[in-house]
Amino acid sequence: MTVTASLQSARRFLLAEARLLERRVFATVFEGADAGGALDALTGYRNEDGGYGHGLETDKRAPTSQPLDVETAFGVMDAVGRVDEKAVLGACEFLGGIGPGVGCLVESALEYPRAPHWQEWALTPSINPTAGIVARLVRWGIGHAWREGATAYVWAELEAGLPKDAHAMSEALLFLEASPDRTRAEAVAKDVKAKLGALELFNADPSGTDYGLTPLHLAPTPDSRWLGLFDEDVVEANLDALAQAQRDDGGWPADQLGDGRSRGGAGESRCGDAASPSHAAGVRAARLSYERKYAAGVRPVSRRNADTKALVDS
Repeated sequence: MTVTASLQSARRFLLAEARLLERRVFATVFEGADAGGALDALTGYRNEDGGYGHGLETDKRAPTSQPLDVETAFGVMDAVGRVDEKAVLGACEFLGGIGPGVGCLVESALEYPRAPHWQEWALTPSINPTAGIVARLVRWGIGHAWREGATAYVWAELEAGLPKDAHAMSEALLFLEASPDRTRAEAVAKDVKAKLGALELFNADPSGTDYGLTPLHLAPTPDSRWLGLFDEDVVEANLDALAQAQRDDGGWPADQLGDGRSRGGAGESRCGDAASPSHAAGVRAARLSYERKYAAGVRPVSRRNADTKALVDS
Protein backbone atom coordinates (compact mmCIF):
# COMPACT_ATOMS: atom_id res chain seq x y z
CA MET A 1 0.00 0.00 0.00
CA THR A 2 1.31 3.43 -0.93
CA VAL A 3 2.12 5.62 2.06
CA THR A 4 1.28 9.31 1.65
CA ALA A 5 3.11 12.38 2.85
CA SER A 6 1.51 15.74 3.51
CA LEU A 7 2.57 18.65 1.35
CA GLN A 8 0.62 21.09 3.51
CA SER A 9 2.37 19.89 6.67
CA ALA A 10 5.73 20.29 4.95
CA ARG A 11 4.72 23.80 3.93
CA ARG A 12 3.86 24.70 7.52
CA PHE A 13 7.20 23.34 8.68
CA LEU A 14 9.05 25.51 6.17
CA LEU A 15 7.06 28.62 7.08
CA ALA A 16 7.93 28.08 10.73
CA GLU A 17 11.54 26.94 10.45
CA ALA A 18 13.14 27.62 7.06
CA ARG A 19 15.33 30.39 5.81
CA LEU A 20 13.94 32.87 3.31
CA LEU A 21 15.74 30.98 0.55
CA GLU A 22 13.93 27.69 1.21
CA ARG A 23 10.60 29.46 1.47
CA ARG A 24 11.13 31.18 -1.88
CA VAL A 25 12.18 27.91 -3.52
CA PHE A 26 9.06 26.20 -2.18
CA ALA A 27 6.86 29.02 -3.42
CA THR A 28 8.33 28.70 -6.91
CA VAL A 29 8.19 24.90 -7.12
CA PHE A 30 4.73 24.40 -5.63
CA GLU A 31 2.86 27.68 -5.72
CA GLY A 32 3.75 29.22 -9.05
CA ALA A 33 5.84 32.10 -7.69
CA ASP A 34 8.32 33.70 -10.05
CA ALA A 35 11.80 32.17 -9.81
CA GLY A 36 13.30 35.63 -9.46
CA GLY A 37 12.44 35.68 -5.77
CA ALA A 38 14.50 32.59 -5.09
CA LEU A 39 17.41 33.90 -7.15
CA ASP A 40 17.25 37.22 -5.30
CA ALA A 41 17.47 35.36 -1.99
CA LEU A 42 20.40 33.36 -3.33
CA THR A 43 22.30 36.54 -4.18
CA GLY A 44 22.81 37.22 -0.49
CA TYR A 45 25.14 34.23 -0.29
CA ARG A 46 27.34 35.37 -3.19
CA ASN A 47 30.78 36.87 -2.65
CA GLU A 48 32.82 39.36 -4.66
CA ASP A 49 35.07 36.56 -5.93
CA GLY A 50 32.07 35.04 -7.70
CA GLY A 51 31.70 32.11 -5.33
CA TYR A 52 29.06 31.41 -2.72
CA GLY A 53 29.44 31.09 1.05
CA HIS A 54 27.82 32.37 4.24
CA GLY A 55 26.55 28.94 5.22
CA LEU A 56 24.54 28.33 2.07
CA GLU A 57 25.14 24.64 2.79
CA THR A 58 24.27 24.83 6.44
CA ASP A 59 26.66 22.36 8.03
CA LYS A 60 29.42 24.95 7.96
CA ARG A 61 29.16 28.69 8.50
CA ALA A 62 32.19 30.13 6.73
CA PRO A 63 31.37 33.42 4.99
CA THR A 64 34.12 32.70 2.46
CA SER A 65 33.33 31.07 -0.87
CA GLN A 66 33.29 27.27 -0.90
CA PRO A 67 32.92 24.83 -3.84
CA LEU A 68 30.13 23.03 -2.02
CA ASP A 69 28.21 26.27 -1.72
CA VAL A 70 28.66 26.83 -5.45
CA GLU A 71 27.11 23.43 -6.10
CA THR A 72 24.30 24.23 -3.70
CA ALA A 73 23.66 27.53 -5.48
CA PHE A 74 23.57 25.76 -8.84
CA GLY A 75 21.09 23.33 -7.30
CA VAL A 76 18.80 26.20 -6.37
CA MET A 77 18.86 27.43 -9.95
CA ASP A 78 18.11 23.91 -11.13
CA ALA A 79 15.23 23.56 -8.70
CA VAL A 80 13.47 26.78 -9.68
CA GLY A 81 14.14 26.38 -13.40
CA ARG A 82 16.02 29.62 -13.99
CA VAL A 83 19.75 30.07 -14.42
CA ASP A 84 21.59 33.31 -13.66
CA GLU A 85 24.30 32.91 -16.30
CA LYS A 86 26.32 35.90 -15.14
CA ALA A 87 26.44 34.49 -11.60
CA VAL A 88 27.29 31.02 -12.91
CA LEU A 89 30.23 32.35 -14.91
CA GLY A 90 31.43 34.27 -11.87
CA ALA A 91 31.31 31.07 -9.83
CA CYS A 92 33.36 29.33 -12.51
CA GLU A 93 35.98 32.06 -12.15
CA PHE A 94 36.12 31.30 -8.43
CA LEU A 95 36.47 27.57 -9.09
CA GLY A 96 39.15 28.23 -11.69
CA GLY A 97 41.26 29.84 -9.00
CA ILE A 98 41.30 26.52 -7.13
CA GLY A 99 42.01 24.07 -9.94
CA PRO A 100 40.28 21.72 -12.37
CA GLY A 101 39.29 19.36 -9.56
CA VAL A 102 37.85 20.90 -6.40
CA GLY A 103 37.07 19.56 -2.97
CA CYS A 104 33.92 20.34 -1.06
CA LEU A 105 35.71 23.03 0.93
CA VAL A 106 38.73 25.29 0.83
CA GLU A 107 40.94 25.81 3.85
CA SER A 108 39.20 28.93 5.09
CA ALA A 109 36.14 26.85 5.98
CA LEU A 110 38.06 25.18 8.79
CA GLU A 111 38.45 28.54 10.55
CA TYR A 112 34.72 28.83 11.21
CA PRO A 113 32.04 26.83 13.05
CA ARG A 114 31.20 23.62 11.24
CA ALA A 115 29.74 20.18 11.81
CA PRO A 116 32.22 17.54 13.06
CA HIS A 117 32.26 15.65 9.76
CA TRP A 118 33.75 18.61 7.92
CA GLN A 119 37.48 18.02 8.35
CA GLU A 120 40.65 18.21 6.26
CA TRP A 121 39.49 15.41 3.94
CA ALA A 122 37.01 17.85 2.40
CA LEU A 123 39.86 20.01 1.04
CA THR A 124 41.11 17.28 -1.31
CA PRO A 125 40.04 17.60 -4.96
CA SER A 126 37.38 15.02 -5.72
CA ILE A 127 34.57 13.97 -8.02
CA ASN A 128 32.43 15.20 -5.14
CA PRO A 129 31.46 17.97 -5.93
CA THR A 130 33.40 18.56 -9.18
CA ALA A 131 31.35 16.13 -11.28
CA GLY A 132 28.00 17.49 -10.15
CA ILE A 133 28.99 21.08 -10.87
CA VAL A 134 30.20 20.16 -14.35
CA ALA A 135 27.01 18.21 -15.03
CA ARG A 136 24.88 21.29 -14.48
CA LEU A 137 27.09 23.44 -16.70
CA VAL A 138 26.74 20.85 -19.45
CA ARG A 139 22.96 20.65 -19.07
CA TRP A 140 22.67 24.43 -19.11
CA GLY A 141 24.95 24.78 -22.12
CA ILE A 142 27.29 27.18 -20.31
CA GLY A 143 30.91 26.99 -21.39
CA HIS A 144 33.93 28.17 -19.42
CA ALA A 145 37.62 27.34 -19.26
CA TRP A 146 37.14 25.79 -15.82
CA ARG A 147 34.45 23.48 -17.19
CA GLU A 148 36.84 22.15 -19.83
CA GLY A 149 39.59 21.38 -17.32
CA ALA A 150 37.16 19.98 -14.78
CA THR A 151 35.59 17.71 -17.40
CA ALA A 152 39.00 16.24 -18.21
CA TYR A 153 39.66 15.79 -14.49
CA VAL A 154 36.38 13.93 -13.91
CA TRP A 155 36.90 11.63 -16.89
CA ALA A 156 40.38 10.74 -15.67
CA GLU A 157 39.03 9.93 -12.21
CA LEU A 158 36.10 7.86 -13.47
CA GLU A 159 38.13 5.91 -15.98
CA ALA A 160 40.60 5.04 -13.23
CA GLY A 161 37.75 3.50 -11.24
CA LEU A 162 34.24 4.27 -10.05
CA PRO A 163 33.79 6.05 -6.68
CA LYS A 164 33.68 3.93 -3.54
CA ASP A 165 31.21 6.05 -1.55
CA ALA A 166 27.62 6.97 -2.32
CA HIS A 167 28.07 10.74 -2.26
CA ALA A 168 30.78 10.64 -4.90
CA MET A 169 28.82 8.05 -6.87
CA SER A 170 25.76 10.32 -6.93
CA GLU A 171 27.95 13.08 -8.39
CA ALA A 172 29.44 10.69 -10.93
CA LEU A 173 25.98 9.63 -12.08
CA LEU A 174 24.95 13.25 -12.62
CA PHE A 175 28.03 13.71 -14.80
CA LEU A 176 27.55 10.50 -16.77
CA GLU A 177 23.89 11.28 -17.45
CA ALA A 178 24.69 14.80 -18.66
CA SER A 179 27.77 13.98 -20.72
CA PRO A 180 27.37 14.51 -24.49
CA ASP A 181 29.99 11.80 -25.06
CA ARG A 182 27.51 8.94 -24.77
CA THR A 183 29.89 6.20 -25.89
CA ARG A 184 32.41 7.11 -23.23
CA ALA A 185 29.73 7.59 -20.58
CA GLU A 186 28.09 4.22 -21.25
CA ALA A 187 31.46 2.49 -21.13
CA VAL A 188 31.91 3.72 -17.56
CA ALA A 189 28.25 3.33 -16.57
CA LYS A 190 28.11 -0.39 -17.39
CA ASP A 191 29.98 -1.17 -14.16
CA VAL A 192 27.85 0.94 -11.81
CA LYS A 193 25.31 -1.71 -10.80
CA ALA A 194 28.01 -4.20 -9.83
CA LYS A 195 29.55 -1.61 -7.49
CA LEU A 196 26.40 -0.83 -5.49
CA GLY A 197 26.68 -3.73 -3.06
CA ALA A 198 30.04 -2.52 -1.75
CA LEU A 199 29.28 1.20 -1.92
CA GLU A 200 30.07 3.01 1.31
CA LEU A 201 27.42 5.27 2.88
CA PHE A 202 24.64 3.64 0.87
CA ASN A 203 21.46 2.04 2.19
CA ALA A 204 19.30 0.19 -0.32
CA ASP A 205 17.21 -1.24 2.52
CA PRO A 206 14.99 1.49 4.02
CA SER A 207 14.90 -0.35 7.35
CA GLY A 208 18.61 0.26 7.83
CA THR A 209 19.61 2.54 10.69
CA ASP A 210 23.07 3.61 9.52
CA TYR A 211 23.58 6.96 7.84
CA GLY A 212 23.64 6.81 4.06
CA LEU A 213 22.12 7.75 0.75
CA THR A 214 19.32 5.65 -0.71
CA PRO A 215 18.28 4.55 -4.21
CA LEU A 216 16.15 7.72 -4.33
CA HIS A 217 19.30 9.82 -4.35
CA LEU A 218 20.98 7.88 -7.13
CA ALA A 219 17.81 7.65 -9.26
CA PRO A 220 16.05 10.88 -8.30
CA THR A 221 13.26 11.08 -10.91
CA PRO A 222 10.93 8.61 -12.63
CA ASP A 223 12.75 9.23 -15.91
CA SER A 224 16.22 8.92 -14.38
CA ARG A 225 18.78 7.05 -16.45
CA TRP A 226 19.62 5.16 -13.25
CA LEU A 227 16.21 3.92 -12.19
CA GLY A 228 16.98 0.54 -13.77
CA LEU A 229 19.75 0.00 -11.23
CA PHE A 230 17.09 -0.94 -8.68
CA ASP A 231 14.19 -3.36 -8.57
CA GLU A 232 10.80 -1.67 -8.51
CA ASP A 233 9.98 -3.05 -5.06
CA VAL A 234 13.18 -1.51 -3.66
CA VAL A 235 12.26 1.92 -5.03
CA GLU A 236 8.69 1.63 -3.76
CA ALA A 237 9.85 0.55 -0.29
CA ASN A 238 12.17 3.55 -0.05
CA LEU A 239 9.45 5.93 -1.22
CA ASP A 240 7.03 4.56 1.36
CA ALA A 241 9.64 4.77 4.11
CA LEU A 242 10.39 8.38 3.21
CA ALA A 243 6.73 9.37 3.26
CA GLN A 244 6.14 7.50 6.51
CA ALA A 245 9.04 9.25 8.22
CA GLN A 246 7.38 12.66 8.04
CA ARG A 247 7.09 13.99 11.59
CA ASP A 248 4.15 15.68 13.24
CA ASP A 249 5.75 19.09 12.66
CA GLY A 250 5.74 18.44 8.90
CA GLY A 251 9.49 18.00 8.56
CA TRP A 252 11.74 14.99 8.24
CA PRO A 253 14.66 13.85 10.41
CA ALA A 254 17.86 14.79 8.60
CA ASP A 255 19.22 11.27 9.02
CA GLN A 256 16.14 9.88 7.26
CA LEU A 257 16.84 12.07 4.25
CA GLY A 258 20.44 10.90 4.12
CA ASP A 259 20.87 13.99 2.04
CA GLY A 260 24.00 15.73 0.80
CA ARG A 261 26.68 15.51 3.43
CA SER A 262 24.45 16.53 6.35
CA ARG A 263 24.04 14.53 9.49
CA GLY A 264 21.37 15.31 12.07
CA GLY A 265 19.82 13.79 15.14
CA ALA A 266 17.29 11.05 14.49
CA GLY A 267 14.63 12.85 16.48
CA GLU A 268 15.18 16.27 14.97
CA SER A 269 13.41 17.79 12.00
CA ARG A 270 15.59 20.37 10.36
CA CYS A 271 16.02 22.61 7.38
CA GLY A 272 19.20 21.93 5.49
CA ASP A 273 20.00 23.45 2.15
CA ALA A 274 17.64 24.54 -0.55
CA ALA A 275 18.71 22.30 -3.37
CA SER A 276 20.56 19.24 -4.61
CA PRO A 277 22.61 17.54 -3.34
CA SER A 278 21.41 19.03 0.02
CA HIS A 279 17.90 20.37 0.47
CA ALA A 280 15.67 21.87 3.09
CA ALA A 281 14.07 18.87 4.76
CA GLY A 282 10.56 20.00 3.94
CA VAL A 283 11.31 21.15 0.39
CA ARG A 284 13.20 18.01 -0.44
CA ALA A 285 10.83 15.49 1.06
CA ALA A 286 7.74 17.26 -0.24
CA ARG A 287 9.23 17.32 -3.72
CA LEU A 288 10.22 13.68 -3.39
CA SER A 289 6.64 12.96 -2.48
CA TYR A 290 5.17 15.07 -5.26
CA GLU A 291 7.03 13.24 -7.97
CA ARG A 292 5.13 9.99 -7.67
CA LYS A 293 1.94 11.96 -8.26
CA TYR A 294 3.65 13.74 -11.16
CA ALA A 295 4.57 10.38 -12.66
CA ALA A 296 0.86 9.51 -12.58
CA GLY A 297 0.06 12.53 -14.74
CA VAL A 298 -0.21 15.53 -12.40
CA ARG A 299 2.36 18.11 -13.48
CA PRO A 300 4.24 20.12 -10.84
CA VAL A 301 4.13 23.91 -10.91
CA SER A 302 7.83 24.22 -11.75
CA ARG A 303 9.09 23.21 -15.18
CA ARG A 304 11.90 21.34 -13.44
CA ASN A 305 11.42 17.73 -12.39
CA ALA A 306 11.35 17.12 -8.67
CA ASP A 307 14.11 15.11 -7.05
CA THR A 308 12.28 11.85 -7.03
CA LYS A 309 8.76 10.68 -6.16
CA ALA A 310 6.17 9.66 -3.50
CA LEU A 311 2.48 10.45 -3.32
CA VAL A 312 1.32 13.61 -1.57
CA ASP A 313 -2.11 14.47 -0.32
CA SER A 314 -3.13 17.85 -1.75
